[in-house]
Amino acid sequence: MSLLKLPNIVFLSMVFITLSCSVSGTEDVFPHKMPAEKPDIPMSSAMERMFDYPAPLVYDNELFSRFKYTRLEGFDYHGGDGTVSRRDPSRPILVNGKYYIYYTKRHTKVPPIGSRRANEATDEIPSTDWDLCDIWYATSEDGFTWKEQWVAVSKPSKPKSGWRSVCTPDILVWKGKYYLYYQSFDETSGLRGDWCSVSVSYADSPEGPWIHGADSVIPFGKKGQWDQDATHNPQPIVYKGKIYIYYKAAYNKWPDIRDRRAIAHGLAIAENPLGPFKKHPLSPVLNSGHETTYFPFKEGVAALAITDGNEQNTMQYSNDGVNFRVASCLSLTPTAAAPFTPDAFTDTKYGRGVSWGLCHFINAGKPGKRYSIIARFDCDLSLDVDDPVLKKGGVYHHPDVYFKQGLSSVQRRRINEFNRRILEDSKSKSTEKILIPKQANEYVWIYKPSGDYFFGPDTKHLKEGQWYDDWVPNDHTFVKDENGKWHIIGITHPLVKSDPIREGIHEGEFASFHAVSSSTSFKETLKERHYCDLPKILPPKERPGEPLANHAPYIIKKE
Repeated sequence: MSLLKLPNIVFLSMVFITLSCSVSGTEDVFPHKMPAEKPDIPMSSAMERMFDYPAPLVYDNELFSRFKYTRLEGFDYHGGDGTVSRRDPSRPILVNGKYYIYYTKRHTKVPPIGSRRANEATDEIPSTDWDLCDIWYATSEDGFTWKEQWVAVSKPSKPKSGWRSVCTPDILVWKGKYYLYYQSFDETSGLRGDWCSVSVSYADSPEGPWIHGADSVIPFGKKGQWDQDATHNPQPIVYKGKIYIYYKAAYNKWPDIRDRRAIAHGLAIAENPLGPFKKHPLSPVLNSGHETTYFPFKEGVAALAITDGNEQNTMQYSNDGVNFRVASCLSLTPTAAAPFTPDAFTDTKYGRGVSWGLCHFINAGKPGKRYSIIARFDCDLSLDVDDPVLKKGGVYHHPDVYFKQGLSSVQRRRINEFNRRILEDSKSKSTEKILIPKQANEYVWIYKPSGDYFFGPDTKHLKEGQWYDDWVPNDHTFVKDENGKWHIIGITHPLVKSDPIREGIHEGEFASFHAVSSSTSFKETLKERHYCDLPKILPPKERPGEPLANHAPYIIKKE
């Protein structure tokens, strides 16, 4: 670092400060090449957290993926009039060369009228898309083209549980038998929210017949607990020799709160598919995600959290099936994802992950005729698939995808009112007197560097050791010494008469000028040629190893 000592004053060139700061402590700076393990250096919270994921690079993270979608063949939606809907598919299972899925099907005379009009619903008029539903099943040989078979579980007669609607099924294969877990509604959806319990039916074949097994297999929580009113979206896996059912409940809502709900997932465990199921004491085990999507992965369990919650659109992982942590952040995630999981029920000790499954879209059709459709998604959340395309981070949509998420008329009115207020406020302020600086007199040339020998090194137009009469001052600063005298220190170089002139405007700025006033009054110094020139300072030869450029001088007091 270059210093010029005045009485109790130190002059520093800012360039040199920057250089010295960048050199110090390089051994503690994060490296250019990504480390395979967390380096033992001080890091920010963000960089520390990066090594908590399965891999620091997203391309190597087995629990990161993009998602691709395919429209299924074989399902008829009655011309899109809103009277036929299919949603909430189960995970596909493969039995004797055929895939089987189970799903919610609504086939009503009219489309749903909405949960806010639930009190107007009848035995023929549904309130919601999952009202007045049965559980159907379909088969496929390739996962793309499906053949709808028939009803698997239908609504029982009143007052049996599920008499209003049965929906949102998922499948368990356990000791050669098949078990369907599903939601059972005993009232119209929307009257008090979605109050319903979980029932189970079983069969010796994936094609049935299905025998009713039990109701309320996952009991509600006590009043005041998060799952006091419902247990939704049951999804079973076999883990550690037992049946783990993950389920969802909405809380912080109904009847007094409708717009600030929260969603969480609980865990219930049993040794028998018909129960009893015991809730894990740490439930809820996931704080985000509208539906339940879980599968064995390595020694633990992976979970996909889509909409709802601070951790929506994330993959999460738990090495014990209970304590989940974010493993990756995702985009364009499948809704109600039900992945094909070959080892979901094998009690595997090292889960292989998933690469495809089914999901639903709930906004097919036109307003007033909305219905849901089932679709296929593909991904690379598998240890047995290596698809680099699905590991790329960027997903870029057509502009229309974003513009469809436009402002509502209410939001536009709010913005227009805000603009009106700030415009009126700015107009009122514009009438106030605004002080504008003006030049009071002519410019005064208070200092001009004296002629001198160029200190070098050679440049295009300047030669080291040659005398130049005209020198140019540039960036400079003023400082008062302890005796009250004023000093100017700044950039200087010989005048370069180049064509164009801008070519040499900064040529040879390798040293600084130094001039001093005889007056202690700054006002008195502002007179023609008042400052006396002193020898130029800090040429390159006096500061070896530093950059040639000597820019932006700054003065600080030496303590």
